[in-house]
Amino acid sequence: MGPALRRPWSFVAAVTLFILGFTVLLSAVGARSSLWLTAGALLVAAVVELAGGFELQREGATWIAQVFSGGIISFLALFMLGLPPLVHRPVQPASIAMMLGIYCLGNGLFRAADLWADHPRARIAEAVNAVLTLVLSAALIEGWRDAALWQVAIAAGLVLLSSGAAIVDAAWAARRHPAMSAYDDLAAAVMGIKNLEAKVEGYDVETDEAARHDLLPS
Repeated sequence: MGPALRRPWSFVAAVTLFILGFTVLLSAVGARSSLWLTAGALLVAAVVELAGGFELQREGATWIAQVFSGGIISFLALFMLGLPPLVHRPVQPASIAMMLGIYCLGNGLFRAADLWADHPRARIAEAVNAVLTLVLSAALIEGWRDAALWQVAIAAGLVLLSSGAAIVDAAWAARRHPAMSAYDDLAAAVMGIKNLEAKVEGYDVETDEAARHDLLPS
């Protein structure tokens, strides 16, 4: 049994994101959403997604988008939690909506570019995450001035659920095909660079031998 089959930590990260996402969604549906709950859930989710991304890397699964997403979410959560004490007033939902919309735009574009450039093995959930976050970014940026906290909570909950699904898809793909590369085009590019380096080294050896031959007396 390989290491990827013995370590369930990526699935633990995904389940944690599902729990956080449903918690934030239920708070919005029950009209109990709050800045601290949403920001706290996003901060925990950021740490979990970063850890899940690096665990996926160790398992040989697609991981780059997860680390990028976790890093941006951590910045957003720290902004939501750290700004109110500095300005001595609560952050307005409009500001949070704009920040979350910018995150969704960056995440969607990054995942779309990753799908186009590197062809990750876990394509389905990555594509769904890219489309969902791009749609959410359009809605949040369009109506950020009038956004309510419950609307921000719904968007955040959907983002967390989609991130959890992306981790599950990546982990399952790695377990189904452990011998395959996580990124098709990235692996091909790395192999091409290695072949080019080998050719250059071979050319240098041939050139050195030819130069030594020319220097030898006939």
